[in-house]
Amino acid sequence: MEPFRACPSISLDYAVAERTTEAAVVPANIGWSDLGSWSALWELGKKDDAGNVAIGDVVLESAKDCTSAATAC
Repeated sequence: MEPFRACPSISLDYAVAERTTEAAVVPANIGWSDLGSWSALWELGKKDDAGNVAIGDVVLESAKDCTSAATAC
């Protein structure tokens, strides 16, 4: 874990892709999403009958089209 923590906090494309001379680009439709927002997480999440996405141990009452997440402390 220590080597990982010592790495600079920069994006993968800057750290690797822009610095290599041995990369290739291949067109592909892999259905990838960045999941950089709650709405993107909802779009890809498994929805219940009310359109809710529940992640973890959550209780949803009268909720519709929501994303809810819980983590253990």
